[in-house]
Amino acid sequence: MPNFLKYFFHHSSVEPDQVAVIWNDKEHHITYGELAKMIQSNPGISQVSQPTRHKMALVLSQINSETLPVLLSCLYHGVAVTAPPRDTTWVDLIKFICQSKINYLISPPSFPMKFTAMLLGKKVLANNSIGKPKSSVPKSTTLDTIALMTYTSGSTGEKKDIERSHGDLINQHHAILEFFPQQRAVVDLPLFPNLLLHNLSAGITTVIPDIEKWKLTNLEPDRILKQIRNHKVTRLTGNVFYFSRIIDHIETYNYPLQHLSTIISIGIGGSPVPNMLLENIKKVFNQAAVYIIYGSTEAEPIAVKNYSGPYDPLLGYCVGQVHPDLNLDIDQSNIQSTNKARKIGEVIVSGEHVVTKEGLHTGDYGYILNDELYLVARSGNSAVYEGYYHYQIEHYLVNYEGVRQAAATIKNEKIIIHYVGSQKRSEVLQWLARIITIDNCKVYKHDSLPVDDRHLSKIVYHQL
Repeated sequence: MPNFLKYFFHHSSVEPDQVAVIWNDKEHHITYGELAKMIQSNPGISQVSQPTRHKMALVLSQINSETLPVLLSCLYHGVAVTAPPRDTTWVDLIKFICQSKINYLISPPSFPMKFTAMLLGKKVLANNSIGKPKSSVPKSTTLDTIALMTYTSGSTGEKKDIERSHGDLINQHHAILEFFPQQRAVVDLPLFPNLLLHNLSAGITTVIPDIEKWKLTNLEPDRILKQIRNHKVTRLTGNVFYFSRIIDHIETYNYPLQHLSTIISIGIGGSPVPNMLLENIKKVFNQAAVYIIYGSTEAEPIAVKNYSGPYDPLLGYCVGQVHPDLNLDIDQSNIQSTNKARKIGEVIVSGEHVVTKEGLHTGDYGYILNDELYLVARSGNSAVYEGYYHYQIEHYLVNYEGVRQAAATIKNEKIIIHYVGSQKRSEVLQWLARIITIDNCKVYKHDSLPVDDRHLSKIVYHQL
């Protein structure tokens, strides 16, 4: 049976008393057995008419103890789930609902919401009454039945929606297990919501991050640190912005590092990860193995690196060994290359856990060195300046004390550097002069650089 929730229900039958999800309150949690009963018996979903193959539910509130069972019950019944694009206005939201194939709204059943749904011809699904549990076997779906619709970060231009089927989720679940085998007693605090589904399928306890609306701009590091301490979290996953803010808070307030000793594994991804940050993570979370995770919405993961120490930043960003089930090709047709010793080009991947079956053009440019993938440039900014691509120069700069962020654009044999940090512009120029001539180099200091609204970590180069 290809329904993705089959793994969850298997685990809920084997260990029903294991805690599945923990919310902000230490006492506010739900076990696998309890969650399974809520999914099976939700009356709003069980009355969904046939067929459900092309039906979709829109999540309009934060994932919490009320909405999670409804969301999972949709998947259980073969109804796909999506969320509004980030920072959507009410007017845009109404347009989105009307123009897309939304059939149901997942939200607390307030009168205004019911009235709005009635006007739009939609049904509100809520976890407001639990009936008698039905079959523990999820509704049969086909492998290509859509399960999730999510959105790319839009860092290289327009955002696009990505539909993932039950088969895609199953393949991505197994792909993650290939790099991170199933383990008992894992308590994960994931920044990325999609990992919640993987964790529930792997029998892992998930702590929902105490971030309002699960929106990164609302991050308060002290709340995350409190959750780590209270719930004895063993694994953290996040991105550059997330870990940078947490480490800044720890250093600013001299947070006791012994409260972080339960963390034994850290995964970081979503954008290039510099040596300097990785070293700071290892210093603060000194009991943890640190993994760089490279992937995309359409292929998670692509490569993973177990970080053991700093490497030459002028090599670019190392993202580790490519997943063994993927086929990787380096397409040199759209990039200027001056390095004859290395095959540098766009990274294209194909394989079972790639949503685009004919091959995913990642928009990242790189090469293989010693069986590891290095990234050197991003689509739209792939020109060379004196033998270096922009990622190589940026990584070199952020390894310089006092430079927090850097972005380089190269065009017509000229390079423009934008940076954030305490270093003076003249000092940054002197640092650059060690590797390139600076006659055709301009440097600008900023209070901030434009970043994507999903990870707050990827530089949006076309907005510089």
